[in-house]
Amino acid sequence: MEGSVLARVLEWASKPFDPDEVEFTVKATSRDRRKALMVAHLTARSVMDRLDEMVREGLLESWTSAFEVVERGTVKVRTRDGEKEDPFYAVVARISLELPGGKVLVKEDVGEGDTLKGAFSDALKRAAVHLGIGRYLYRLGEMWADLPEGKDYPSEEEIRKLRAKLRSLAKQEAKEEKPQAKPQGQPQAQAQPKPQEDKKAKELKERLHKGDALISELIAKLKDKGLGAEAARLVAASGYKIAEDLEGKSVKELEALVEKARELYVALQGLDK
Repeated sequence: MEGSVLARVLEWASKPFDPDEVEFTVKATSRDRRKALMVAHLTARSVMDRLDEMVREGLLESWTSAFEVVERGTVKVRTRDGEKEDPFYAVVARISLELPGGKVLVKEDVGEGDTLKGAFSDALKRAAVHLGIGRYLYRLGEMWADLPEGKDYPSEEEIRKLRAKLRSLAKQEAKEEKPQAKPQGQPQAQAQPKPQEDKKAKELKERLHKGDALISELIAKLKDKGLGAEAARLVAASGYKIAEDLEGKSVKELEALVEKARELYVALQGLDK
């Protein structure tokens, strides 16, 4: 019963949002400044509205969020005029969902920003992704938009084109999730994991546990050197969550996490030189 309740919660959390609720930020621009690489993201308010909606639908008894500021400092930023120092904050957000029956599901992640408000918002959205909220936006891939001459942000017409792409993605998500009809009288086969897959998954989990320990040790070392803010920034940017619950993850998912952990460790080692 608990499994079916959790499945319904995660299914509802993962529903695509109305494209009008999704915002777009310029991540980078082309050298000739005629095009902008856009990133789609939710607002913290949309995340909270989704969780409130799940309470109203009876999927959750309640939900709470807690935050912890883990770093305050400055970070060097490259601009057209050279380097400058900007404020930097790193915040851990923890979302707790009380399911019907009393079970509590907790997800957390680290966010960053040049203001506390921005870091809190980023952390909440990152933690929500672990519940499936807005995760489909990561499957959009690169989205380029034309820039008006002399402007740093696309026109409304370009943003409408991006929202149209979101609508197409939402329809595709709904089509893929629609259950396929089974012939009557035919028993449904239960997929059983292959022994070699079980062995591979176990090996990958062991690698991740060892990797988490090495990453944690390196972060502690960097903090002692006064590089805690830079380390937190790299962790947040990597999207990798240290000590993540690995139960139920496929071999493919575990392999992706191993690669993320490796990339993060290499990046952190770069600070230690």
